[in-house]
Amino acid sequence: EDPRVRASQRNVKLLIAAKDLAIARSFGTSSDLDLFLLAFALTQFAMPVVAGSFSSAFVPTYVDVREQRGRSEAVNLFAGSFADGLRVLFGSAAALAIAGPLLLLALVPSRAGAELAIQLFFLLLPTLLLNGVSVAWASVLAAEERYTVSVLPQLLAPIVPLAAVLAMTGGAPDLRWLAVSTTV
Repeated sequence: EDPRVRASQRNVKLLIAAKDLAIARSFGTSSDLDLFLLAFALTQFAMPVVAGSFSSAFVPTYVDVREQRGRSEAVNLFAGSFADGLRVLFGSAAALAIAGPLLLLALVPSRAGAELAIQLFFLLLPTLLLNGVSVAWASVLAAEERYTVSVLPQLLAPIVPLAAVLAMTGGAPDLRWLAVSTTV
């Protein structure tokens, strides 16, 4: 494995740890943070199934097609697979948009807490689509052995919420801002 990839993966882990520490410092052990984490978990549970299966199934096929029929055919394969993947992602997001609020209403005991969790859930729901697109492109870049570029979304993902949390240190921390920055 390329040493630059290992260094990038290490940097991603360090950035995630810094982000988590900043969130813990800003929000502590508040029940509102628990609501954020619950909403985040609901939006992310489908990612390993949807995007992970795309990546593990697609890359070997893409490489085979590229080697046997050429790059043009491989690009056509990606275009078709990407379109199918987007339909699956949108379908998953639509199903979550219906089921998520119902589940949050059942899980969160207070009405005010459930309302906040639902707001956070809808602010975080686009991450399912954005992460899915990111995984698809990273898969192609990895198949093309452009590992450094494929790690960039992973590097950027913790930076924006970390910057948002650090920017909130002067005022009252707002979980909605954290949710929006997590989605970006």
